[in-house]
Amino acid sequence: MTGDVSGFRWAPDGRTLAFLLADDPGDAVSGPQLSSRPKPLTALFEVSVLGGDLRRISPSDLNVIDFDWSPDGTRIAALSSPSAKVSDLVSARQLVILDPSVGEVARRFTNRIGWDSPVLWSPDGELIHVDVWSPSPGDAWSPALISATDGHTQIVLDGIKATIADTRWSADSRFLYGQLLEGNQMSLAKIDRETGAIERLSPTGVNMFAKNSYTIHDQSGRVVFLKGSPSTSPDLWLIGEDQTSKQLTRLNPQFDAIRFGDVREVKWRNPDDGHTVHGFFVLPLDYQEGRRYPMVTILHGGPTSAWRIGWSDGFTDWGQQLAALGYIAFFPNVRGSLGAGVDYANANTGDLGGIDYEDAMSGIDAMVSQGFADPNRLGVGGYSYGGYLSSWSITQTPRFKAAVSGGILSNLISFYGTTDNPVYLRVHLGEPPFTEPSLAWQRSPLKHAAQVTTPVMFYGGDSDYRTPPGQVHEMHRAVEDAGVTTLKVLYPGEGHGFVDRNNQLDLMQRMLDWYGRYLPAD
Repeated sequence: MTGDVSGFRWAPDGRTLAFLLADDPGDAVSGPQLSSRPKPLTALFEVSVLGGDLRRISPSDLNVIDFDWSPDGTRIAALSSPSAKVSDLVSARQLVILDPSVGEVARRFTNRIGWDSPVLWSPDGELIHVDVWSPSPGDAWSPALISATDGHTQIVLDGIKATIADTRWSADSRFLYGQLLEGNQMSLAKIDRETGAIERLSPTGVNMFAKNSYTIHDQSGRVVFLKGSPSTSPDLWLIGEDQTSKQLTRLNPQFDAIRFGDVREVKWRNPDDGHTVHGFFVLPLDYQEGRRYPMVTILHGGPTSAWRIGWSDGFTDWGQQLAALGYIAFFPNVRGSLGAGVDYANANTGDLGGIDYEDAMSGIDAMVSQGFADPNRLGVGGYSYGGYLSSWSITQTPRFKAAVSGGILSNLISFYGTTDNPVYLRVHLGEPPFTEPSLAWQRSPLKHAAQVTTPVMFYGGDSDYRTPPGQVHEMHRAVEDAGVTTLKVLYPGEGHGFVDRNNQLDLMQRMLDWYGRYLPAD
């Protein structure tokens, strides 16, 4: 076979295997790249375990993203899009039911499906679980149960200030299991599909959106899951039939010899509208109560994402590295974050660099007023949307002594013209950003770069199509022209998520050196 094969699923009778196959475009990498050339579609195929020919079971004009068999094996629920363009994959997803016997769409549903939605057919065959976009403007989604027969949609967690992910059905179709994020804390929970009642099964600390991090023994109700903490990497835990939890493994005892900073949660009010915002911070080693410390505020990407308390395992989560060198690391979950309901997640829609920036600044003020942060020794950083917000912040205030901003959005107009996902700006600003005067230009850090006084290191991947490296080039040049100390670091071969360990380590060391030089902890 040629093309990209993925997404294997057994048919319920175990006789056939369905899988996704992305067509091979057959284009030489060095040949002309034409915008008019459609991206290859991903189709659904089936093969018998006894051998024989492959059989295509999705229509030739349908792009299939993910799928699940009906319990009786006669139908397939599939997430589809009209094309394989990134913008359609993100914003034009549709749920369909396929009849694999004839390779046709048997039913289409009108719901707008979330960009990272699961598709899970309930064991009783009645419901299909997906994520649907919230009716309110914005990027947040809501878990939903859609009737396979009439399309009736029931929102799960309606009005609840939480986010759930990595979901799956109980064997009796009564419950939906998943990782529940409430504020800064993750736990394993199950939700009654009829009443919406939530039962939290585990202590907090499961990993947000780390899929396949738990498994359920249907007959006994026992659950095995991965759980970590700010000072312990994930281990296997068991929830027994009596619903008590116990640790099963101790996979990395070497961490016992490493000291970690304590983590504390914090809440504050945005003084502009009085709304409560939340986050957490990592204290330096040997923290002394009543002493003020230099503090680095680290802003998350998305913006529809969130920091959560647990094991730090990302190349942009620098809390413990900074704490080891004497800094407080502050992680605000400003409006635009998950974990506090759909309205909270959508609150910065149409206001990028507005309410989210004010939330972050008021959080810094709270850390100062509570006696933790030294107001004269503040730093900022972040990646992707966090790179945008940290770059924006140093154009709006001179309070930061050092900044490290990666995967940035500096010029929202050129970003719109070069990113692989222009829908992002249309969702969050509500307009193509070419009108004049444009909100996209007003909220572009590049427009205000002459006001920067903070020494700043910009970084990114030279193969990043989501936040193209040109965004780093533009902002670095503008800050340099303003006479401010700045450094540009581009990592070869890296896309939007760094995968090369040497590059990850180099970035972390450069980050620590930059803060150490311009925001010394001593």
